[in-house]
Amino acid sequence: MSLALRRSPPGLKRLPRTAAKLHRWFAAAGAVACLSYAAPLCAQSAASRPVDFPSTEEDTSAPRAASAPGAAASSPVSRAAGSWRLVIEAPDDLKSLLQTYLDLARYEREGLAAGAPTDQKAIDQRLFITRGELRRLVAALPAQAHQLLESEGYMDARIEARVEPSPSPDVPQIVRVKVTPGPDTMVREVTLRFEGELDQRFETRQPDAVALQAMIRREWALPPGSPFRQDDWNAAKNAAVARLRAEGYPAASWSGTSARIDVRKQSATLFALADTGPLFHFGEVKVEGLQYYSADSVRYLQTFRTGDAYSDKAVFDYQERLQKLAAFESVAVTVDTDISKAAAAPVTVQLREQPRRAVTFGVGVSSNTGPRVSTEYIDRHLFGLKWQTKITAELGSEEKNLKADFSSYPMENRHRNLVSLGITNLEAAGVRTTGENIRVGRIQDGERIERTAYVEWLRATVRNSDKTIVSQASSLTANYQWIWRHLDNIVLPTDGWAVSLETGAGKSFAGLDAPSGFFLRERLRLLGYQPLGGDWYLNGRFELGAVQAKPDIAVPDTLLFRAGGDDSVRGYQYRAIGPTRDGSAVGGRVLTTGTLEIARPLFKRHPAWWIAAFVDAGDAADNWTALSPKLGYGVGARWRSPVGALRLDLAYGQQAHRLRLHFSVGIAF
Repeated sequence: MSLALRRSPPGLKRLPRTAAKLHRWFAAAGAVACLSYAAPLCAQSAASRPVDFPSTEEDTSAPRAASAPGAAASSPVSRAAGSWRLVIEAPDDLKSLLQTYLDLARYEREGLAAGAPTDQKAIDQRLFITRGELRRLVAALPAQAHQLLESEGYMDARIEARVEPSPSPDVPQIVRVKVTPGPDTMVREVTLRFEGELDQRFETRQPDAVALQAMIRREWALPPGSPFRQDDWNAAKNAAVARLRAEGYPAASWSGTSARIDVRKQSATLFALADTGPLFHFGEVKVEGLQYYSADSVRYLQTFRTGDAYSDKAVFDYQERLQKLAAFESVAVTVDTDISKAAAAPVTVQLREQPRRAVTFGVGVSSNTGPRVSTEYIDRHLFGLKWQTKITAELGSEEKNLKADFSSYPMENRHRNLVSLGITNLEAAGVRTTGENIRVGRIQDGERIERTAYVEWLRATVRNSDKTIVSQASSLTANYQWIWRHLDNIVLPTDGWAVSLETGAGKSFAGLDAPSGFFLRERLRLLGYQPLGGDWYLNGRFELGAVQAKPDIAVPDTLLFRAGGDDSVRGYQYRAIGPTRDGSAVGGRVLTTGTLEIARPLFKRHPAWWIAAFVDAGDAADNWTALSPKLGYGVGARWRSPVGALRLDLAYGQQAHRLRLHFSVGIAF
């Protein structure tokens, strides 16, 4: 339904013959549209015509012009006009619009199409047209151009089209189009109204309805004082109805919209009436496609309860949680939007399970630990229980790991039980560190917060190049980890924050001369991302760690700190920054590192490729007063792949006095 009024342009009834001729010619090319206006509008200014843009909800984003008259070249030749070229004189943005959608421009573009012969004679033959056909096309051009310019808000544009004769038979004629766009049409007034349950709830001052209407008005993309563009008008309407559908009214649609243009005042008055339909509520959840996975575990991950008001975010969050389980090849959560079921809209979860058992092999390389091969075995229904296991083995030149993780299916309140066992062997900074650990705990996933509580036993031994034991200790600790994320994208963030806080307390048991004792370990990590505008992005990282214990108390080396490497201070070898004991690197009891990086896309056509410049600083030591931050800085390239940003950095370590190449995959914790 449109609330705008139309009247025919003056002189339209005086042109039945011209309109009939033009209609017949374009019907041969598969087109109609706009040409019946041709003769009178060539001489008229658009200011003399009332213009109106009523439209429905799902408007297209590009203006539609008449079809290209490709059949013209095959028409019978009465009097030859020879070859021709089209020249458009207009501001760049409008020139691009006209070159894309004008019939004459499209005809020329087809004649110059890639793959056809490119010699001048062949081009002239493909663009050959009779004088009468060219005259009709040029006569129709101002009317069509007016339509296109009006979609961009130029209601009083002046358009001149003429054919400049060729000075010689070998030179093409020039069809010259000169456009003077005139002033912008500005939005003077916007009226947004609602009918349906949203309006009823608003009348009774229900907080959700009041907030939703205020949000739509606040987010309206074409406010008073902004230039009117047909594309912007369409986008504003589509965004508003999308917001209604996302916030509980999935049956919302536009009852009527209009954009009334006052050509003389160069102003637009906008009106939109939305029928929101009923407020939908979540009903029963039905799970399909399971063979061995528990349906209860799927339901435990729900982000909504039966009877809650519908929202797109709740559905997407639920779907994302199921995908994060890595138990399903595909996940689809749909809600029945039948109006008759709005009070309890059925929810269907369609799943396709991953194979119960899987074995994968991999080959990789890291600038921290060198090349490696790996294998992984997964059983998603261990011994027929509601548990899954993952066993991973890595064999590298400098690092070797064997790890087994067991996790239960999700339980009530989105808890999962965890059991983990691991053996590590790492050679870095001139020492070899071996360790074993057993961890038992529970994890809880929230919308933005992840909590993990666990008890861990571990043992670590450090040997120098002579295989002499430098440090050896074991410990039993109770630990808690809290992660908060507020990021626009977890895998490829450009805006937001992430915080990770770890704390643990326990007792160490020494294997050498150092005494056993109690200790407290804390670690804080911050990540921040900020768009700067102009395709520039800033990101920063800060890390702080400390182990509190008496100076002579033994603490396992894997619970202590060292710095240097890809995700620490670039320009230095992995774990090369930190204290030494008898000439061998050992872990420090305090740590601080930080990074500041600025980046931007390298090519507009290839937005996944970025360049960056960065500076890192940090140190690890036995106490705070001994800290002396080491500086590293450089430049890098980024490829923003679906699994995270692949980083290649060339960094200079100021204290190391050398350049070092680093490559890694950066994913927010």
